[in-house]
Amino acid sequence: DFFGPGEYPYKTILKSRTCESIDYNLRKLGFAASAVHNNDGTFYERNKVFSNLGFERFDSLEYMRKVEFTPLDWAKDSILIGEIMDIMKATEEKDYIYAISVQGHGAYPNEPVLSVPAIDIRLPEELSEKYYPFLYYVNQLHEMDEFIRELTLSLAAYPEDVVLVMYGDHLPGLGLTEGMLKNGSLYETEYVIWSNFKLEKVNQDMEAYQLPAYVLGRLGIEEGLLTKYHQTEKEEEEYLEHMQVLIYDMLYGDMEVYGGENPYQPTELVMGIRPITLLDAFVRKSVAREEDSVVYVQGEGFTEWSIIAIDGKQVKTIFLSENLLATTEVPKGAFYVTVRQQGNDGAALSETAPVYVE
Repeated sequence: DFFGPGEYPYKTILKSRTCESIDYNLRKLGFAASAVHNNDGTFYERNKVFSNLGFERFDSLEYMRKVEFTPLDWAKDSILIGEIMDIMKATEEKDYIYAISVQGHGAYPNEPVLSVPAIDIRLPEELSEKYYPFLYYVNQLHEMDEFIRELTLSLAAYPEDVVLVMYGDHLPGLGLTEGMLKNGSLYETEYVIWSNFKLEKVNQDMEAYQLPAYVLGRLGIEEGLLTKYHQTEKEEEEYLEHMQVLIYDMLYGDMEVYGGENPYQPTELVMGIRPITLLDAFVRKSVAREEDSVVYVQGEGFTEWSIIAIDGKQVKTIFLSENLLATTEVPKGAFYVTVRQQGNDGAALSETAPVYVE
């Protein structure tokens, strides 16, 4: 509400300026800050913006292995369980992990796309034309519920205290009206706070921007100016007015609240949680056609989004395994080979050191 019409900071100021965040604040307390997203790393330019929000590591779809997809080509959320657990096991510090899921996204199909739906539905007569969109959505929710069950089982057995916060940031695009909804609002979604240790249950309505400070307060954490502000001032009459002044000063003003100097530096954002390493590259005759040659690239951690580049130019790549890639585009003479992790939009997210092939 505080920004211009249609403006959101991801696409504007946060591409060029850092901002106080949970990441920066928790890192002061010894936490490692990671983001996980089973979608393109460049979506909303997160590969750039996350650096200005204090994330140290970003594990996007291009770095994940054995991903399953919905009939609409959204990655299924079950992949996130292993990614989250691997991050927690890989870091010696405490962890703050921001995981963004996508399985339930639309647009939803108007024809049958599920071969054997796990759940069937019945709709009132006035919604009968929406049978297939609702059928698809409900069955994705069914699998997402299973994902949450498996995630909480894994976290319950984890040997450290864990708090899991889950929320939806919008309702599905199913043409819903307020009259269809029990709470009568198109702008409210549920949130859940779960822990693997005893934490008193409290039911409370709040704004999305208040949720982080509330959760941290339940854990005795008050690090950060905005965290303290939400925790102490939300009942005050001028709460929103003063919050707007603070946000403007932090993002567009002279940072008077920090003494006129930005205390937050962009991070060197590391992509992925497992190293992608290029070990060797060599040319061999093709098995299919002896007159043709193939460049084989050996390494570790390759995914289906790994692309071979020869002398800086990407070539058509065949994914053979996590340790082997190939291409039939073989140049004459010696050349350099690298491997890039590249999204569907063609942007390179990371690239290995080169290997020279004679």
